[in-house]
Parts: sequence; C-alpha cells; structure tokens
Amino acid sequence: MKEDYLRREIASLEGKVVHVGSPNDEDYSFYNLSKVRLIVIDPKISKNASTENNSVVFEKKRFEDAKIEENSIDYIVGSFILCSLKNPEKFFHQARKILSESGKMIFLEHSISNKLYVRFLQEIFTMAHKLIGIKCKPNNDPNKLIIQQDFKILSSKSFLKSFEPYVFIKCKPNYSR
Repeated sequence: MKEDYLRREIASLEGKVVHVGSPNDEDYSFYNLSKVRLIVIDPKISKNASTENNSVVFEKKRFEDAKIEENSIDYIVGSFILCSLKNPEKFFHQARKILSESGKMIFLEHSISNKLYVRFLQEIFTMAHKLIGIKCKPNNDPNKLIIQQDFKILSSKSFLKSFEPYVFIKCKPNYSR
C-alpha cells in the first residue's frame, strides 16, 4: 500500500525535486527522470553514487546545509526522515526557504498509533532505539510536527502495514500570515 502511494505521487512529479535521504531503489525507480530535475541530498550517499541521466545531482551533506537557490524547488520528498530529525526548526526553515511559492513537500513516515497495544510497542522500540544509538523514533507524530513548524497539511492518509502505522503526507508552507 505504501508503495502505491509513493508510485502514484512520485511518478506524477514534474520540475525541480529534492529527495532528502538516499532513495532506496524502490523510491528512486518511481521518478520520471524525463520530467524531473532531481537533487538527492544525504550525508551518507556513497562516493560512487551516480546516474547515467544528467537530470540527477547527488549531494553528500545534510539537507539543512545544502546550498540551494531560494524559491527554486517544486517538491521536497522524504521517506522516514521526520522521525529522526535532530533540529526540526532548521529542517523546515531550509524547506520554506528553497520551496517555490507553489512548492510542496511529500512524506512517507512512521506514525504514532491510535491503538493502545501498538503504541505500547512503539514506546518500547523508541526506548530500544535510543539505547543502541538509532535516531529513529517510531512513536513520532509527523502531522503534529508539520503543523508546529507552520506548514499546512494538504492531505494525510494513515494506513497499517502489519502492525506498523504509516502516514503519507502532502504539505506546504503556511503563507497565510
């Protein structure tokens, strides 16, 4: 189900797109590179990251530190990144700065469950992740985080894959002030 959302949303994108985090083969194959100028930003990109298509640029750095022209990006896409942000304010500040006036962000994220037994497991996983040094917080509430950063949620679709709750979110900066 999550793959269906990614496939449908990512395949339809056109323009300049920033993919935050190294896309796995699944994410990457969904882009229509004849319609997209793709910038992949991740500090863990392998030095050998390359493509035969000139419409993809790889930057080995944190999204917050990327030098991208202001108001130049049509979409920012991320999968499972909001659950591990060290500084959400810096992340969303950078997003607001580089997105064009009509620009949007698309996320596929873990989400806190409304089922008590799943939420209990998420709390245990979050504590275990912290103990072993994994930065992911499965008990994250991405919708709440996005709203706190003054972004408007355009759509949010929750679904379960086995017992793991996910949410697919499309949002944009709130320019109503």
